[in-house]
Amino acid sequence: MSKRIAGPEIERLIQLLAKVPGLGPRSARRAALHLIKKKEQLLEPLAAAMGEAVDKVRICSTCGNVDTSDPCMICTDPRRDAGTLIVVEDVSDLWALERAAAMNVRYHVLGGTLSPLDGIGPDQLNIRSLVDRIAGGEVKEVILAVNATVEGQTTAHYVTDQLSGRTERGATERGFSKYSLAFLLLAIFSLILTTPTHAAPIDDQFQAWLQTDLWPEAKSKGISKKTFDEAFLGVKPNLKLPDLVLPGEKPTTPEKQHQAEFGPPANYFAEKIIRAVTTGGRAQESANSRVLGLIEKRYGVPGEIVLAIWGRETGFGAAKMPYDIVERGLAPVNAMKSSWAGALGQPQFMPTSFLKHAVDFDGDGRPDIWNSTPDVLASIANYLVHYGWVRGRGWGVEVTVPASVSCALEGPDQGKKISDWVAMGIRRADNKAFQASELKAEGLLLMPAGRSGPAFIVTPNFYVIKQYNNSDLYGLFIGHAADRIAKGDATFAGGWGPVGDLHRSDIAALQRALEAKGYDVGSADGLPGFKTRRSIGIWQAKNGKPATCFPDAGLVAQLK
Repeated sequence: MSKRIAGPEIERLIQLLAKVPGLGPRSARRAALHLIKKKEQLLEPLAAAMGEAVDKVRICSTCGNVDTSDPCMICTDPRRDAGTLIVVEDVSDLWALERAAAMNVRYHVLGGTLSPLDGIGPDQLNIRSLVDRIAGGEVKEVILAVNATVEGQTTAHYVTDQLSGRTERGATERGFSKYSLAFLLLAIFSLILTTPTHAAPIDDQFQAWLQTDLWPEAKSKGISKKTFDEAFLGVKPNLKLPDLVLPGEKPTTPEKQHQAEFGPPANYFAEKIIRAVTTGGRAQESANSRVLGLIEKRYGVPGEIVLAIWGRETGFGAAKMPYDIVERGLAPVNAMKSSWAGALGQPQFMPTSFLKHAVDFDGDGRPDIWNSTPDVLASIANYLVHYGWVRGRGWGVEVTVPASVSCALEGPDQGKKISDWVAMGIRRADNKAFQASELKAEGLLLMPAGRSGPAFIVTPNFYVIKQYNNSDLYGLFIGHAADRIAKGDATFAGGWGPVGDLHRSDIAALQRALEAKGYDVGSADGLPGFKTRRSIGIWQAKNGKPATCFPDAGLVAQLK
């Protein structure tokens, strides 16, 4: 139990401040101390202002803006052009546009973006009210100023479809491809607010690199100069990517974890996210049963595994890829879309994986992982086979691990016969016996949250799944979702404890301390992989402490 250093009121203030975007536990503590020191100048006025906000702030029923009146000041301002409507994702986008320039238009706040995997559909957004608003006839021009993310593009496409019947009455639309002005607007304002002052030199360096380094390599691979120049026309570095290290800067361990696969397990396995994949997976299984049967016969990969990956990667194709990829003629240029990281199509293949593993399963002469469901499913299966999928074996099962079995025994390099694990006291969590055919086969202990979460005996196929995304949580999500698609909904028997909320920088410091003591943590990257987890367990046991095999604040303090 951690030691308290302040009264419950102050601890409560720190906990609430830590929930503010941009503030972690450390920053929240500093902010709380600053407010307390400036009680009369800051804390009391802030408390009074927040009390007034609670009493008076309203959500505008017309546009979704936040104000003290309903309708808001923007909607009631007679100087604004009621015929032009800018549609934004969030109130913060509206405010950013207003700060950046005098728009003199009206707005509509969607309240987010479509994200099937997060359970956010059209009914959770202010899309119906937008359609009704335009149907009133006053709006003549709609500008979709959503962000250029996969979710933003998906939302833009959906809104465009919903508005298509309204444009015949006079309203025009601008957005993705047709909506270039909207995205240009958002890009300009984003640059005004966030682009570093050294962006111009970096742009120059990037253009020089394209011509002196990348073009010769592309030419050697058979890429024509025409294709190369067209592909990079107008392309500039994206300086806002997570964990980006700019030229001349030293890499640092980021304080916060941006990738969901390495965050708190309880968030990653939220029931609404799993159900989006399992419910959609069963529907796709029914719709594509014949194709899935043929794929399983040819490749030996169960259909439910393929469906789980498809659902996790792009929501069964619901997430539209906005970025262009070119050459080879394998798909029309306007169809070759990718995510910001370059992952292609519905299976989210990197370009080299597309060339190696994409399959023409529908027999139309080309592998189409953007539009052909048979090609998408077969390509995923072919990818797994390439990395060693073992026909006839599953991915693994949840187990109970007695205290007598060390959590430091986990890892892909410490496999044993499943019969040996059973002899040590490990049992299936569902109380069923291991299949006789499995007892002589290799099993590997996996405890992704140490003693603070479910445990598993996995097969080598689990690590094949991880070739898709090198995260234990990703591999578990796919296996768990596949089981639920095939066998019905059943949650993990074990619960996820309060783990995964430490800063990456703190975990990296712990890893460096363990390395200094001679332990193998894999890499001091702030991510608690199996080598870090078992090294923690070994150190804890050696020092007479209960082995938890997972970093916590107390352990960080002891080892830093």
